[in-house]
Amino acid sequence: MNRNIKVLIADNDDLNCDFLKCLFVRYGIKEVAMVNSPAAALYELMVSQEYDLLISHVYFNEGNGLALTKQIRAQPELKKLKIILMSAHPVPDDAINAGADAYFEKPVDLRRLRETIATYFP
Repeated sequence: MNRNIKVLIADNDDLNCDFLKCLFVRYGIKEVAMVNSPAAALYELMVSQEYDLLISHVYFNEGNGLALTKQIRAQPELKKLKIILMSAHPVPDDAINAGADAYFEKPVDLRRLRETIATYFP
């Protein structure tokens, strides 16, 4: 897996964010940022435009990852961004139809997550 990627994690649960950040650090990926809402994620992505991967929860207190994904896909400058959505509720078809590259149901199979990311960033 390419370790020179920049990852943005969007989740309103700090524990999930911290866990995912630790996981990426364990994979050797050092550029990991975290936000707690879809609005903050879209803002960060539009301002920076340097992220390679977005890992987002589907359901937030305000907004959702499906709408965020559609907004991102409508931005030509973000077309290369890979998006992985996660949720404890099974919505794989909705996630893919929204434009996500992959969907994982929680609890996430970490081996499969790593393999999926490695296919995007060999």
